[in-house]
Amino acid sequence: MLQGLKIAGIIFVSIVFILIILVKGVLEPMIKSRVDNYIGTSDTEVYTYHYKKLSINLLGGSLHIKEVDAIPSPSSFDSLKIGKYEDIDRLFASEIYISVNYFTYVTERQIKISQVRIINPDITIYYFPEETKGQRDPVALDGIFSDEFQGFHMQSLTIENAKFTFQNILKETADFVLDSVYIRLNNIEINPETLASKPLGIGFNKVELESGSMDFAVNEYYDVHLDKINVVIAKNVNDSIKPLTNLLINGVSYQPNDFAMGELSANRLRVLSDIKTKQIEIKNFQLGELILEKKLNLKQLIIQNPEIRQIANSKMKKESGRNPSRFILKEYLEIITVEKFRIRDGTMHLTDIHKSNSDLVLHEVNIAFDKVVLNDSTFQQPLGLSFTRGEFNSSGADSDLGEFYTLATGPLHFDLVEGNASFSDIKLIPKHTREAFSKVTPYEQDQFDISIGNLLLKNLDLRALNEDLSIKLNSAIINNLALYVYRDKWVEDQEFVYKPLPSHSIRNIKIPIWIDSIQIKNSIITYTQLGDVVEYEGEQPGTITFNNVFATGYRLTNNPVELKRNPEFVLNAQAKFMNTSKLTAQYRFVIPDTTDLFYVKAKMDSFPTNALDPMLKNLLLVSVPKGMIHHLEIDMMGNDDKITGKISMEYEKLNIDILKSKKPTKSSGFLNTIANGVIKRNNLRKKGRFTVGLVNTERRKNKSVFNYTWNGIKSGMISTVMPFVKKEKTKKKSKRSK
Repeated sequence: MLQGLKIAGIIFVSIVFILIILVKGVLEPMIKSRVDNYIGTSDTEVYTYHYKKLSINLLGGSLHIKEVDAIPSPSSFDSLKIGKYEDIDRLFASEIYISVNYFTYVTERQIKISQVRIINPDITIYYFPEETKGQRDPVALDGIFSDEFQGFHMQSLTIENAKFTFQNILKETADFVLDSVYIRLNNIEINPETLASKPLGIGFNKVELESGSMDFAVNEYYDVHLDKINVVIAKNVNDSIKPLTNLLINGVSYQPNDFAMGELSANRLRVLSDIKTKQIEIKNFQLGELILEKKLNLKQLIIQNPEIRQIANSKMKKESGRNPSRFILKEYLEIITVEKFRIRDGTMHLTDIHKSNSDLVLHEVNIAFDKVVLNDSTFQQPLGLSFTRGEFNSSGADSDLGEFYTLATGPLHFDLVEGNASFSDIKLIPKHTREAFSKVTPYEQDQFDISIGNLLLKNLDLRALNEDLSIKLNSAIINNLALYVYRDKWVEDQEFVYKPLPSHSIRNIKIPIWIDSIQIKNSIITYTQLGDVVEYEGEQPGTITFNNVFATGYRLTNNPVELKRNPEFVLNAQAKFMNTSKLTAQYRFVIPDTTDLFYVKAKMDSFPTNALDPMLKNLLLVSVPKGMIHHLEIDMMGNDDKITGKISMEYEKLNIDILKSKKPTKSSGFLNTIANGVIKRNNLRKKGRFTVGLVNTERRKNKSVFNYTWNGIKSGMISTVMPFVKKEKTKKKSKRSK
């Protein structure tokens, strides 16, 4: 029995030895010869192939190839240049390792490979840039399949440390280079069917790609840098034919180059974008549609933590017709659709290239679009795309406005479909106290301290805004405005600078504007002034206040066609004057009239005269401690030269107290006697001898419309109270040094 086992063992060893001889001496050379026929040093019409060394281990199931090179032929380049092909590739790999089951070739006429590793490949993809019906890369695999050899199957393919270069065949330099690329594919099929039906000519279950940094110019205006790219392509469980692709890009910058900035400065472009973002995530798109049909259909596009800088040229009021972003569709794509597009936690800077310190910075910007479509026709729409939902949100904005002010807001919300915008907690904040402002301002001017609880813009026309920066909306609603104005009259006057009236200003707004209505609700306006014609010890400013202000303006426009139909801008207002009397007023500005014609009408209910003390006492050292104004009515008409009209003021028991300049709390008895002897102490209709004050005041054209109106009212009131005193020309006040 032992002898039989020994003989059997010898026979078994002999069989193994014979198999080894068969494999090493016959099959390995035969397979090597077969491989030589396919990828050895050989020429085809399109490619030249060669390698430096080929090693086969049939028993171990391995194949090792060194320095593999696939070089497109000159004729293939010529065919590509005329659009016969869409693209051709040039490949070099330092090493290829293959784990393969050779015996399936004998039984199934297929080569089944468990693993392929391609080391350090250098791949250049040459493409024809125009739309073409030419075939995709005419790889030589098209000709190797037959009844004897029906295809490849690979469990996994790994490409390590690859370099991809993409180059327009009509250009001398590469478009961009993708370096340090790692690619992993699972369950790969390559056969005549996949070559005919698959976008890349192969079938697979999953692809993973990871690359290093990448730099390229997308067109003549913009350069792009990517730190890292991750791509996963996997079959959709509901559709095994169409695999879905997910893309994650880290460290993205999209920046205008020097040429683009030069075009912006030269008034040949209106706006450029400079974008940096930590991460862009693209979910569930079909790579096949992108490659074969130039369609990019995305389930979701998410941009994380971008810093966006919009650089505008304010001197260009209309778009030049050149949109630097249209290259995407013009050269590479027919259409982009995105089911959900999100920008999360971004920062946005709005900058004017012609102004310093003009950045408006928006914080925590979140933008949401649904059902987005981007194609050549949507570029004609306001934002260059169409969508069913569009929202812009920011936690707030701020801007440094120069030497005197900063601007800040609370939350912002913009409905991009309806054109409705809401701005909360808007503040114009002075950088100096009132005393410091008087010292640093070069000439007499108002200091403003403004806050707005909420500003609502309704139905803003985005198309008009995009085409020529037109402001067109149905209404602007201002809630809880607090306007504090301060002026130091002792600061030196500015050399004469003409201050236009509202009609002139509206006509000459540099952009078209049309606002159907403007509303101001629940607001307060305070005007404080230091100094007028009397300087005294311990001088204090005078203040006039309007509380509970409600105002509505209609038809604010500089459009000539609209002005022919409705030439007037009408402003109706009501307020509580000095917390005592109800004031109603109407301004009517005839916008197209070149003399700047306007009308003012106002009425006030009764109030005690001492309500005027906070203004008169501090500015003129005059108090009106006794008296009652029962009714005040103003009717004036003015233009750029003169204001005229009537003041009807019913009052009784008027008494004036003139204060001492050295002791402003003490009365000047002698002057009081004279003043109260000159004034008309009672002016009542029912008692007869009612005086209507006449307004006749020439305009000082370096003063504002409010100063102009007040001087007119003041002249009418003086002619009522002192009807027998001739008006004298006011002497120029002396200015106090800083």
